[in-house]
Amino acid sequence: MAPPSGSESFYMIAALEEQKTLGERIAAYKANAGSMQKRALINEIFRLRGEVSQFKETPEKPVLMGGTSRGAPGKNQGVGFSGLGTYVKTISIEH
Repeated sequence: MAPPSGSESFYMIAALEEQKTLGERIAAYKANAGSMQKRALINEIFRLRGEVSQFKETPEKPVLMGGTSRGAPGKNQGVGFSGLGTYVKTISIEH
């Protein structure tokens, strides 16, 4: 992470179907990284997240999967998800 210190948010989105509106918002932001494009992109991410809200349908619990990996123990973690066709996860890092 580069200065200045603060909070960084990353959005992981997995979907079974193409998210055309999300793609359009990303393209608009890449073409002109203004505040309106940023707000429209974040609003679309929040809309997708709202579609899978537990208030509409409760997703199944994450499925723990067994496996073997090389590397430092505890470094490789994964989450199996089954249920809805879209998964949205926000990852925030303070630095």
